[in-house]
Amino acid sequence: MSSLLADSCNAILRDFIIEAATTPERGLEAQRLRHQVYCVERGFQEIADGGVEADAFDVHSVHALVIHRASGNAIGAVRLVLPDGGNRDFSFPLQKVCSIPLGNHTTLERTAEVSRLAISKQRLMGIKAPPALLRLALLRAVVMLSAQRSLTHWCAVMEPTLLRLLAGSGIHFVQLGGLVEYHGLRQPCCAKIAQMLARVRREQPDVWTFVTADGKFDMFAETQASEAA
Repeated sequence: MSSLLADSCNAILRDFIIEAATTPERGLEAQRLRHQVYCVERGFQEIADGGVEADAFDVHSVHALVIHRASGNAIGAVRLVLPDGGNRDFSFPLQKVCSIPLGNHTTLERTAEVSRLAISKQRLMGIKAPPALLRLALLRAVVMLSAQRSLTHWCAVMEPTLLRLLAGSGIHFVQLGGLVEYHGLRQPCCAKIAQMLARVRREQPDVWTFVTADGKFDMFAETQASEAA
């Protein structure tokens, strides 16, 4: 990568750690960061005793963090809600708010919901890092976690503004019906990971290089090629 965007992405990798929350302590840190964003900063949820935001979906989720190297503070978090084998019709938060059968658009056994994507404005104070690039850092974590689990589809319930911002980076989700009320108006959506990443590579190659670690996490490119054949 040699563009201005590429240089900015390399600066993110220099100044931040992007990692899976593989220990109970890191998982708790993700839930504390969620509390900071969703309860304290945005007021979507009630302030919780102990400063932890958690729900029933965490039991079958994996989390990732973006950590500022210099301070050691987590400034961003995201989770992937994985399929619940014993409750496939209500594995994901999206299925609680969207009446369109998700199985008509995805392979449920290899789908995960991108959820609780959070960046703390308060913890970012004094740190030079564009929120747009930190969102891409969280997406890099999502791609990494998905590749590790051989997932093929994502679903999500997102703010329309966030969907537009992601589309500007070549990241396009397919809308599932109209807006729903879910802590404000939100758009249910889904994506086939192989197709999404292929489009990112065409439209925004520097973004593709960053979110896939220069192809390291893009097992989906081979999947798409075999399907096309």
